[in-house]
Amino acid sequence: MKKSERLARRAEVARDVARHEARRALGLLGLAAVGYAAIELGLEYVVGSLATFDSQTLGVISLVATVVLLAVLIVCEVRAWRATVGACEEEPSGSDKFILGAALWFGGAAPLAIVNSVRHLAGTAAAGDATTAYLQVAVAAAFALFAAMRFAPEVWGR
Repeated sequence: MKKSERLARRAEVARDVARHEARRALGLLGLAAVGYAAIELGLEYVVGSLATFDSQTLGVISLVATVVLLAVLIVCEVRAWRATVGACEEEPSGSDKFILGAALWFGGAAPLAIVNSVRHLAGTAAAGDATTAYLQVAVAAAFALFAAMRFAPEVWGR
């Protein structure tokens, strides 16, 4: 095997590893987003059922839990963004990076927005305007479509 063939093989192995890391990071983001939605819903019901406790204490507990969940979600989003950009053969343009970042940002909150939309449609949601939940789902879907068109061949191979 010639030196150029060995170098080409090493480069291909490195790309395969980068693609695998990007797929793993995107999967972890998906799990974190679904977990965020599930815990937020569970927290809503737990706090609602503990009405006998001090409402200020329950509010603080809810706030701290939400901040921790958002921090985990943001870390997963950043990791997925970096891994996806790292899996690209050529450096993505600034607009491509923006679309990927927006898709990950809105996609991270999409499971909770979908649950809230369904709750509004079923009439079981708390009072409020459902337009923002519907809009968030639509924006997440649009950015996900644009990002998939650009980055799917890079992450899943050609």
